[in-house]
Amino acid sequence: MTELHRKNHFVPQFYLKKWSSDGHKIWGYKLLVPHQNVPLWKLYSIKSIAYHSHLYTVQFDDGESDEFERWIEKEFETPAEEAITKVISGRRLYPEDWEKLIKFAAAQSMRTPARLQKELERMKNEMPRILDTTLQNVVKALEEGSIPKSLSNTSDDGIEYLPINISKEPSTEPGKALLKVETLVGRSAWLYEVKHILTKTIKVLLNYKWSIMHPAHGVKWITSDDPVIPLNYYGKGSYNYGGGWGRKGSQILLPLSPQHMLYIQVGEKSPPRIDLSYERSIELLDIIAKHADRHIFATEPIEEIENIRPRIVDPEAYKDEKKVWARWHEEQSSAEKKYVSKTKDKKPNDL
Repeated sequence: MTELHRKNHFVPQFYLKKWSSDGHKIWGYKLLVPHQNVPLWKLYSIKSIAYHSHLYTVQFDDGESDEFERWIEKEFETPAEEAITKVISGRRLYPEDWEKLIKFAAAQSMRTPARLQKELERMKNEMPRILDTTLQNVVKALEEGSIPKSLSNTSDDGIEYLPINISKEPSTEPGKALLKVETLVGRSAWLYEVKHILTKTIKVLLNYKWSIMHPAHGVKWITSDDPVIPLNYYGKGSYNYGGGWGRKGSQILLPLSPQHMLYIQVGEKSPPRIDLSYERSIELLDIIAKHADRHIFATEPIEEIENIRPRIVDPEAYKDEKKVWARWHEEQSSAEKKYVSKTKDKKPNDL
């Protein structure tokens, strides 16, 4: 029996090794620490950084599954590792190499805790509308004498592909029944959405012309625990991180090594290689650092980072966050078990 992957690295180890001098440790700068005595920069074991236990584990009726982790590794990480090696060595990139890089960037943008928090918030805000629409569609179908073949909606953003449970509840009025529509907003919903996007809507990205950006002499790219940057850039010092893959003018950046960064400006044609000025290189270092969630990584300590992105010293916030992740798997599994038990063996005819 295959052992379950419990330590789910949301930034791949092979990727972080590009910033390591020995292939085992990497310089890291923590953005949330419990006290001032924590060193600004510290050498971290790559095996023990940028992961959470059971981040991608899902509870099914027959037990726990790490299918998502294995799928990401097989379809996105392993192919990209070879392509990134070609980028770093300066070898020619063929269309299939660019495709591997693009797919890796798309997967990396979706799989981090930072993205998880954003997507869960979006789901909570949009779910009432989705459930209301689903209920209306089911009622209409039943009134027309048909049984819905699928208990999920359809939308290109993925959120409406979430599995939805519909059940019939007793009513206080004779001869009538109530329809109950529910779904589970949490780990399983997030992974469901991510997989949908990475299999159904990723194709549009492959039509774009991407570039590899090189920093000016003496500058090295840094990276972070949320390394894909969706940038809306309006001019020096004027930008935000609200860019998107399909938004014309948005810039997508992903450091691939200290000397290479995958880049695109949506809707614009760029040459395969871009060499940046010193001023622009320094500006992008600032942008990368400010997009980090909890860690910044580099080949060596960088004093300026403390000014660009001052860390937060808050023992209570640090303790609370540790508790959240310590309880993550137990709480998510409990909710998933309850939801699975409700949907087990449910058939449309049960309505």
